[in-house]
Amino acid sequence: MGVSGNLDQTGSPGGLNPEFVCWLFNAAEWINRESTALTVYRLARQKGMSQDDALREAEDLTYRSHNDYSRENTPRILQGLDITCLLEENQSLR
Repeated sequence: MGVSGNLDQTGSPGGLNPEFVCWLFNAAEWINRESTALTVYRLARQKGMSQDDALREAEDLTYRSHNDYSRENTPRILQGLDITCLLEENQSLR
């Protein structure tokens, strides 16, 4: 029996709700970004940077290490697809 034989009412294999899966992805991404930003900020402050410089450093390194998934940076081939669950967490982080 393949995956198609195990589809539930939502059309998802194993009974996973697609909205719940999106929420899990967004939560994990948010935690990753927050912990990166906080770690970089703390390290910058320990090095003697001012608060403003440490905040800029944290923002810059978090942005560079976790990429930008906004619609403007989505590859053209994916722009027509409904992948909003992968993109929406970044809208709230900016």
